[in-house]
Amino acid sequence: MFYTPAKLYGFCQAEGGPQVFFHAGVFTGSPPPAILGEPVEVEYDARPGRGEGSAPRATLVRRLVVPVLCVGTVTRFDEAQGWGFLRDGNGVAYHLHRSDVRDGRLPVLGSSVAFYPGIRRERPRACHVEVLR
Repeated sequence: MFYTPAKLYGFCQAEGGPQVFFHAGVFTGSPPPAILGEPVEVEYDARPGRGEGSAPRATLVRRLVVPVLCVGTVTRFDEAQGWGFLRDGNGVAYHLHRSDVRDGRLPVLGSSVAFYPGIRRERPRACHVEVLR
């Protein structure tokens, strides 16, 4: 559901289950870290987290599918707003946000990028983006 690469934590949710907090340390599987919208299996402590109203904490998050690295081209990026779009080789458009760009090197129009396809709010989202050139 949500993952913050810079802070190494996120939230996942099973159908009909609670929203569960996880830290990258309990995420298993091959790199990269969590991808928005990817299917995972979660084991968690059913007791609430560290404060009233806080989410239960995951004890293990297991990746169910091996992520595939894709390459695409940036079709729009507004540096001031921190977001834009890219297209992969199949013509699929992905939303791109600066928080998903590795190494702080922001892309420009026409940049080639490597990324992992994710889903956020039922739309394609580029995750763990690396600017290639």
